[in-house]
Amino acid sequence: MIIRDFTPADYPALVDIHNSQQIVWPEWPRTPAAWAAADQNRNPKCKFRRWIAEVDGKAVGFASYGQSSSDYHPQRFYVSAEIYPATRC
Repeated sequence: MIIRDFTPADYPALVDIHNSQQIVWPEWPRTPAAWAAADQNRNPKCKFRRWIAEVDGKAVGFASYGQSSSDYHPQRFYVSAEIYPATRC
C-alpha cells in the first residue's frame, strides 16, 4: 500500500469509496463535481489536507484532516478515514 497526496483526478475514486460505505447525507450529494465544488468553497482560514491509499495502483481508501468553519478553533481538528469494505492490507 502506498499513501499519496490527493489530486483532483481522484474525485471519482473518492466518491466510489465513500458510496461503498453506504453513508447517506441527502443534503450533501456525493458526486465528483459536488465534492470538488465543496472543496473549492472551503474557508481559507481552515486547514485541510487529504490523502489517497492505493494498492496495486488502485485507490482503496482516503483520509483527511481539517478544521470546521462553523465551529472554528485554531487548535481543533477533525480526522476522517474511509476504505473499501473488502480491502485487505
